[in-house]
Amino acid sequence: MNYIKIFLRITMVAVCIVFSTKTFSQEFSEKQKAVIYNEAIKLLRNYEQFNNQIADNVVDIDQVNKTSQTLIDLFVSRKAIIYNDLDPAHKLSEAYELETYVSNMLLWYPDGMKFSIDFGNIKAGNIISHGNDIYTVDLLTSKHIDGNYLNQQKNTQTEELLYRIAFFQKNKNFESYKIAGVRSSKSKTLADDSKMLAEVKSVTFSEKDMQLIKDQTRALLNDYINFLNLLTDPKESSEDKSYYSISFLGLFKDSTLKVANDIEPDPQSRWIAVNEYEKSLVNSYPEGIRNLGINIDSAEFGKVIPEGNERYYINGYIDKFFSGKYQSKTVFRDNSKYDFKVSFERDENTFKNFKLCSIDKFGVNLYSPTAETATQELPTKPITSLKRNGLFLGFSLGSGIVQLNDPNLNSNSILKWDNKGKVLFNAEVNATWYFYNRIGITAGIGYSRYSANTSLNGSFRNTEYSTDTNGELYLKNVDSAMDSLLSFSYLSIPISITFHSNTDPEKWGFFLETGIVPSFNINSKYKTTGSFSTSGYYEQYPETMQILSSPELGFVSRTNINNIGKADVASFLLTFKACIGVTWPINYFTTVFFGPEFSYSLNNISSSSTYTDAFGNSSAAKKVGISKYGVKFGVSYKF
Repeated sequence: MNYIKIFLRITMVAVCIVFSTKTFSQEFSEKQKAVIYNEAIKLLRNYEQFNNQIADNVVDIDQVNKTSQTLIDLFVSRKAIIYNDLDPAHKLSEAYELETYVSNMLLWYPDGMKFSIDFGNIKAGNIISHGNDIYTVDLLTSKHIDGNYLNQQKNTQTEELLYRIAFFQKNKNFESYKIAGVRSSKSKTLADDSKMLAEVKSVTFSEKDMQLIKDQTRALLNDYINFLNLLTDPKESSEDKSYYSISFLGLFKDSTLKVANDIEPDPQSRWIAVNEYEKSLVNSYPEGIRNLGINIDSAEFGKVIPEGNERYYINGYIDKFFSGKYQSKTVFRDNSKYDFKVSFERDENTFKNFKLCSIDKFGVNLYSPTAETATQELPTKPITSLKRNGLFLGFSLGSGIVQLNDPNLNSNSILKWDNKGKVLFNAEVNATWYFYNRIGITAGIGYSRYSANTSLNGSFRNTEYSTDTNGELYLKNVDSAMDSLLSFSYLSIPISITFHSNTDPEKWGFFLETGIVPSFNINSKYKTTGSFSTSGYYEQYPETMQILSSPELGFVSRTNINNIGKADVASFLLTFKACIGVTWPINYFTTVFFGPEFSYSLNNISSSSTYTDAFGNSSAAKKVGISKYGVKFGVSYKF
């Protein structure tokens, strides 16, 4: 029996460990981390940019207001807590809400305040899960201020600050990067931002829908305060108060929900259940509460947060005030801002079932002191913006027109060869190592297939005399209607250097690739079709006998030619290539590119040492080259 108990305990512990691991931790790949860090840095760059735009437009109030709103939109919430680096003497509050911080910045720095963030020395902490697919990462770096505080004191301080960046995961992607707060690395307090972080998953409704949501939320809060007044009114009968109590508890999602304990002057417990709150409020103020209300007209609302299955909630930040004689002994007054969380449902174009989920005193424990002996763990991992440096694997396809450059065909000016390039196809797999953000070395393996067509059509007479089998002089005539198609395939090992116009791989830009391509012939053939005949012009004979074509004299006549064979192509080909084009990033690690490409051979593609023209004249073969004019399309992926 003891063994069974021990086994069950071990099993329960193991289950708890597995559950906690899967619930509160997540392994991030290096690529995921790179994306998260890069998005966080981009967010800070926007923060720096918009702040400095405000300073550049201090005389344009409308522009300042627009930019201020854009700046605020970079944060999770308007209530985000920001370290007060505005006061150079550090005599004021350690931190402000975001809206207050921005207002003070505009008020205290009438000439504008600029700052610069040290992006070259940013360090990142661990990526932390907060549940509901919400995550944060802290970035540590220096911020240098340049401004004239109250036009009286120059503020050029440099502070080391921690920026908490929040985001959430949706369909395996990370979205909606926002700044959750800013604090000093030397601070002895930590921000309790668990509630506010939920706003990173906010959804956007139309202005009309938002007005409906806010109006019904205000109506719910009005009912809340009206029932509290009725419950605490000594003039109301016990029977009526029983009805009011039921109605009051019905305003809440659950009567056992905890709300802030604002009843006692020095509460021993910060939270109290709603049903206990209602009873305690009535019993603690038997003489009633003289002044109980909320400033509903000045209410501020947070963003709408989805809870799934068309359920949502919204936070209202409202001043609540009351005064009464606590336990008929001492007058207790309270005037504080409270956070009312209200849930509701969406049913097509209507919103219903508005209920109170929680009530908390706003600002409580937004900054909570840490243990005196403890120090907050600061980020230590150096990070930078995503760069091109590293290994890319790519695949490309190319096509174009081949130009056969054969000077042998022009060795006799009488013969008029027609040289037409055919379509080329090539495919390539390569690897590029970017040792610098804009420069990389590429090597790969590819396949290329070239083809070209040469034709000789017409009647031609040589100007040089030939001798027939009888020793007679004549001028050779050639009658040709012959086409020859050359095709050859190569296995290539391209080697090149790639230059990029931009340093940011997330933006489109131009690229230039240039290099050499050693290739090895794996197949080459020719196909000749048509007709070809020769005859002799004997000017020494009578006119009727001047043209002779007898085979006995060495003349030929071929019709319906259809010859196929192996072409005299060199086994090795070395070409120079160049490509200039455009790169376009699909995502962080995948880029497509497109552009015109040119190449030409550096060595002789022919293996023949002699060349014989159509008149039968032989000479040392000249170098035959090949070139390509085409386009290249491909994709590359960073590992």
